[in-house]
Amino acid sequence: MHHYFIATESFDHIVDCFCPDSRHEDTLEINEDSLIEVTEDRKFIMDRWYILVVLNTSWQFYMALEDVENYFKEGKMMTSMDLELKLNYVSYKIDEALAKEDEASFIHHSKAQKKLCHLKEKLHVYLDRASENHLM
Repeated sequence: MHHYFIATESFDHIVDCFCPDSRHEDTLEINEDSLIEVTEDRKFIMDRWYILVVLNTSWQFYMALEDVENYFKEGKMMTSMDLELKLNYVSYKIDEALAKEDEASFIHHSKAQKKLCHLKEKLHVYLDRASENHLM
């Protein structure tokens, strides 16, 4: 089963090289709202687990499992469920700001809500297309 994420902020990922004769790395910029598909293709190389990742349906590379876990824990990428939970929390904070008449907090959380809604919509469109393609 594939797992789908969306980047919530831009960040750089160092893509490891598996060349036997040289050690070099490439840096890949993962932009905010990039779609990240974690596949089931796994390899154990150089004492680490690597997972095949598809970025924006077009670029494939192996990412260390611990990198996937760290990006997820840091909130740099989220699942659909994570977005729902975060939206629920932000809606609560908006209601709280309105009750306290805290304009700064209201503006801050409203901007966060708008961003999260955009990310959620983009991820859902992608998930709908992915499910249609798997059914065909």
